[in-house]
Amino acid sequence: MKKKIIVAALLSCAISSTMAQSSQKKETGPYVEVGFMQAYYKDDSVSINNGLAALKAGYNFNKNLALEGMIGGNVNSANFYYRSTNITAQVQNAYGIYGKGTLEINDTVSLYAKVGATNGTVSASSYYGSAWTSGTSPSYGVGIQANINNDVYVTLDYMSYYNREGISITGPSLNAGYKF
Repeated sequence: MKKKIIVAALLSCAISSTMAQSSQKKETGPYVEVGFMQAYYKDDSVSINNGLAALKAGYNFNKNLALEGMIGGNVNSANFYYRSTNITAQVQNAYGIYGKGTLEINDTVSLYAKVGATNGTVSASSYYGSAWTSGTSPSYGVGIQANINNDVYVTLDYMSYYNREGISITGPSLNAGYKF
């Protein structure tokens, strides 16, 4: 009988320890996010709006600091007229790397800011031909994160991805993430 009580107590401690570890918040380690970015492109002559699918991956060094990479690919294009010419344009892709600082509001919600650099490619085509341009710019933004549980969360942010020589690409993104 004593052996059964000791075994039961040891099993109870082991199960409680395992459950406590699995219910703790993950403050360090890798994470991945998938989402949708809305890109607003603006220069002196045109303003377009199109979307990109985004994949973000990062590493939380602690609960306040992370390093994040992003890749985005076009999901639609914009059509507009410049004088009498119909033009199809799109932000084709974007790549970025960012430092991310986080401020926890409570167990569920936190605010964050990102600073880094983004490289993007914009293309346009018409009846007369096509053109594209690519460039890198400092980028920055702010966002909010809501934890669904210890592993899964959602984010909403607004970023300035590109701002150079009279051209700007800005917009919000909505993402779902998973902490490993």
